[in-house]
Amino acid sequence: MMLEHVEPRAVQLGSLLVRGLSMLVLVNSACGFPWSSSDFMPWNVFDGKLFHEKYLQSERGYTAEVLVEQDVSAGSLHAAQ
Repeated sequence: MMLEHVEPRAVQLGSLLVRGLSMLVLVNSACGFPWSSSDFMPWNVFDGKLFHEKYLQSERGYTAEVLVEQDVSAGSLHAAQ
């Protein structure tokens, strides 16, 4: 995936998210590891380029359905639940 340009705000938000994940690892450790540590590892739950692309799309005004890549013709998200 190639990005049109790098937006500093998206990099800052992505960094903040990864820092939050790091904090979750510490909290999980303090609580006696009720969850697997791998559940919070950034390489398992975060894709920086995808995050950046979605940030750029949201700045361009894309709809929520496009951002979450939901197929509107397949029905609403509530109907599936």
